[in-house]
This record gives sequence, structure tokens and C-alpha cells, in this order.
Amino acid sequence: MKRILKETYGVWILIFYFLKWPYFLGYAYLYMTKGLQNWVLIAIWFFCLFLILQDFYKIARYGFGCKAQKGCGIDEGNISKE
Repeated sequence: MKRILKETYGVWILIFYFLKWPYFLGYAYLYMTKGLQNWVLIAIWFFCLFLILQDFYKIARYGFGCKAQKGCGIDEGNISKE
């Protein structure tokens, strides 16, 4: 049971990682042009909006790439310098 929950969690992470922008823009287009309204679709749209805002916050907070001096919590001693 624990394995199934972990796999399901991983699948939903991948789905929303790759589909948040197309769904966010596509549903907004359908809502404005066709009047498509459904409370489940609207809830998913708001969830995608939350994920997009979270991404922008992380970029503003940590910058592009995670750095220890910005509080990301990486141990720089284990990173090899190339």
C-alpha cells in the first residue's frame, strides 16, 4: 500500500509539473471564448495557478539554481568543482 501511494504521488507531481502551463492557459481560453464552466475544472485551474505562483516565488527567493548562500540548504563541501 505504501508503495502504491508513493508511485501515485510521483505520477501526480509529474503530471502537474508538465501540464500546469498548458492547462492554465488552455482553460482560461476556453472559459473566455466558449464559456466552459465546471467547479472541478475551476478548482484544478486555481491549483495550477498556485503552482505557477509558487515557482515564481522560488525563482525570486533562490534565483535560478539553488545556492547555499541564498538559504537553499545545500552542503557545498560535497559538490565537486569542475
